[in-house]
Amino acid sequence: MVSYDLDPAILDPDLTECYGNELFDVFDAMRQYMTAEDFTETNSALERLVGYYSEGYQDQKILNDVILHIADCTPYSSPIHRKLAQMVLDFQNNDSRKAKSKTLERPEYDMFRGQLQEDITDHRVSPLGAVQSGFDTHECANFEAFLANLMHVGFSHNVKLFLQYAMQDAFYEDHTADTQAEPSKAQAMLDAWIITAAQWIYHSSEEALAIARKGDDGYSMADWVKWQQEFQKAANDRRYGEECRKVASQGADLMALAEKAGG
Repeated sequence: MVSYDLDPAILDPDLTECYGNELFDVFDAMRQYMTAEDFTETNSALERLVGYYSEGYQDQKILNDVILHIADCTPYSSPIHRKLAQMVLDFQNNDSRKAKSKTLERPEYDMFRGQLQEDITDHRVSPLGAVQSGFDTHECANFEAFLANLMHVGFSHNVKLFLQYAMQDAFYEDHTADTQAEPSKAQAMLDAWIITAAQWIYHSSEEALAIARKGDDGYSMADWVKWQQEFQKAANDRRYGEECRKVASQGADLMALAEKAGG
């Protein structure tokens, strides 16, 4: 049986210092949502979260910080990312949350979505940025898995921009200077660029393919073909670690399956 429970041990001491007991209540409400077995319990969890929501950047900060921290700490292959993305979408669409919104009549200007997207942009780091900041490069892939699931559930049209950034980093940029500048972390970065890009295929291949076929959102089927070829090349390249080669191989296979399923 798949477990969606969240481990309180992942909470960062800095978040505890910043938010105190409110942090534990918000985290517990998110745990309740993740493990809920019926609509009543799910809605109860969302209503608890609404209690911490009011429009204005600082008022929303605790919700965004906890969401993004969970995304960082959750292994990229975990089904928790899908449930977390669904929670974000359900919270955005919750009637009580909307009733507290100053933009209720203009949902395209929804402040919750807009501010979360701003925080995502500020929070997201590349493998090079992770190394330079002393972070684990696996967190790049973990976070990207969450973003790919946001695209899958239809949270925001703008999320696809991060797909483009990930593929650009993995397959269009020359990272020679980056790996030379951080030689002790070169392997971790090389693997992370591929593994991070692969999350968009693992978690949102059908949506990525649909955008490529549409061809007017920054990439086309020619790019899709290139990504598949590059994943296959990485799968057979001993410069990459075993985990990376496995992920790349599965990514190429999933792209082929997405094309077949899409007709």
